Amino acid sequence: MTKLDRLARSTPDLYRIVSELTARGVAFKVIDDPSIDTTSRTGKLIMGILALIAEFENDIRRERQQDGINKAKAQGVRFGPKPILTSEVVQKVKELRADGLTVPEIIRRTKLSKASIYRALAAAKDQLKQEAPAFASGASAAPASVSRGRNSGDAGT
Repeated sequence: MTKLDRLARSTPDLYRIVSELTARGVAFKVIDDPSIDTTSRTGKLIMGILALIAEFENDIRRERQQDGINKAKAQGVRFGPKPILTSEVVQKVKELRADGLTVPEIIRRTKLSKASIYRALAAAKDQLKQEAPAFASGASAAPASVSRGRNSGDAGT
């Protein structure tokens, strides 16, 4: 092994790996540091100390990283890719669909995926529901003669 910190992610993981190697009769030596040699007690001690220091440094780095992420979030930074379906894109997809274009034609024109097109159409539909006045009677908007599926009970009668 050339570097001890490349072998394992944590001290328990390192000890597990070295124990498995020892059980198979394999000695563990770090090429860059001859003092780390599991065939001697001193080598085992140094390996353990260095593994603990490496894990400590990793914990500090992770803590600093999390602090930075929390600070950025507090300042309103958004992580991840930019949203594709902006209100303008949803409006454009809605207009193209209203103009009679099929989903594959909309895909070709907008360069959006099929899933994004359907999400945009669903978002446009949700916008319409929010803008439409509520029915005073609370009845369903679907006519009574429309079948609601194969297992609706009265379908096909």
